[in-house]
Amino acid sequence: VVGATHHNAGSVEVSDGGVLAFSGALDNADGGRIFLKSGVLRLDGGATNAGQINVTFGTSDVHGAVTTVSGGRVTLSGNSDTTFYDTVDVKSGGELRVSAGSAAVFFGQVLQRTGALFSGTGSKFYEGGLSVGASPGLGVDSGDVTFGSSNVYLAEIGGLAAGTGFDKYEVAGKLGFGGVLKVAWWNGFTGQAGQRFDLFDWGAQDGSFSQVDLSGAPLAA
Repeated sequence: VVGATHHNAGSVEVSDGGVLAFSGALDNADGGRIFLKSGVLRLDGGATNAGQINVTFGTSDVHGAVTTVSGGRVTLSGNSDTTFYDTVDVKSGGELRVSAGSAAVFFGQVLQRTGALFSGTGSKFYEGGLSVGASPGLGVDSGDVTFGSSNVYLAEIGGLAAGTGFDKYEVAGKLGFGGVLKVAWWNGFTGQAGQRFDLFDWGAQDGSFSQVDLSGAPLAA
């Protein structure tokens, strides 16, 4: 599809190795539905998703940045495997659902804003970076999460209250640690002796970070 901006308010289906490519920006409006079944979605100008992007069965790829706004939803179901190669930004009120038996791999930065719903009991693999909240905020995931060896998890700390003063990430399933934990003070805050910050909660866990980067969080004297 060629054009500066394409507005989709209907249904489009790509299957069996087919490719749906947008040369410009995609506005997937409320009521717009895109279905991938072993297909490829190319978003050269990125996409704003207020409707639905649905992936089912087989292996599918999504190239280009996807911003899901309030009311929008990305659903991965039917034992599907989906790879996202660029930034995925889910705003408050938006949803990313990975259903049981399905998996998603993220090679780009993932931004899970406070109030974004990461639902389903499937698996998510982060390789390009994850940041939760809105400097700082709360991220909640209903499934299993793995931080790959190239992932950078950013934890911003600007106060003492979890989810509002500092980033808190809660995973209902299994949380596999890996890659880098990068800690940074936010909005002029500096940690003092004796202060504690509970950054993660999980149903089960394994692994460990290969590096903890505190260069952005020097301690007070």
